[in-house]
Amino acid sequence: MKKNIVLPQLIIACGLVLLTGCTPHLNKQQCESINWYQMGSSDGSLGKQQRDLTQDETDCAKFHIQIDRRQYVKGWKSGVVSFCQPQNGYNLGEQGKTFNAICPANLSRSFSSAYKRGLKKYCVPPSGYTMGRNGADYPQACSPGAFPAFANAFNEGKSRYNQIANLQSQLNSINSQIDNQNKQIKNNNDTISNAYKSISQARDAIAVSKNHRKRKLLKANLRNQYDQIVRLNEQNRQLQAHVSNITQEQKSLQQQIAVMQSDN
Repeated sequence: MKKNIVLPQLIIACGLVLLTGCTPHLNKQQCESINWYQMGSSDGSLGKQQRDLTQDETDCAKFHIQIDRRQYVKGWKSGVVSFCQPQNGYNLGEQGKTFNAICPANLSRSFSSAYKRGLKKYCVPPSGYTMGRNGADYPQACSPGAFPAFANAFNEGKSRYNQIANLQSQLNSINSQIDNQNKQIKNNNDTISNAYKSISQARDAIAVSKNHRKRKLLKANLRNQYDQIVRLNEQNRQLQAHVSNITQEQKSLQQQIAVMQSDN
């Protein structure tokens, strides 16, 4: 009897695909241990289409092992019967999920009918508004033709979401401007502080120096330091005035966003 350990092995193999980017291949142990009926049953019960077994067949043929397609299909059909029950259809609809059209004719009508009943509970205007308001993608299950009220509510919520996003983008830009200009003011103040230190040092050097040329150079440096202090103070004054102005814009945007976020 084959051991039912194939699914964990295949999951590990598929996980490696995501890490390496290569196509997974079955090894000899997997080919020997796979329960094809169980694999098919699992796929069917999850509402999946039949998988393409071509690669598996090629892999196992290298070890002279033949895969059992018939058992896979048999298991898949059994799993489909489990999937296509009305209660499952209702649950999928209530969760707003879509499904593959795999149910046989004798189960399709009751499954679809139950699914539509569940969908009516999901595709309601309040939910549509909330989804749009949160920036979610429009759910495929709630087609605008079948649920126009839901679609209108979703669009209204999405419009509000976009308005807030636009205001937030403006606020982020202003926050960045304020941060950058405050940093510039701080840098200017540091430079001014260093300039005063240089002035103090230059004055001390002038007081003790008897070299005319050196004293001349030190006095020129003093003038340069004073000029720099005046220039940076004026620059800071302009920066602070601009920060004060855009801070008002910042507060206005914050208030607008708060109002729109509280308006549900």
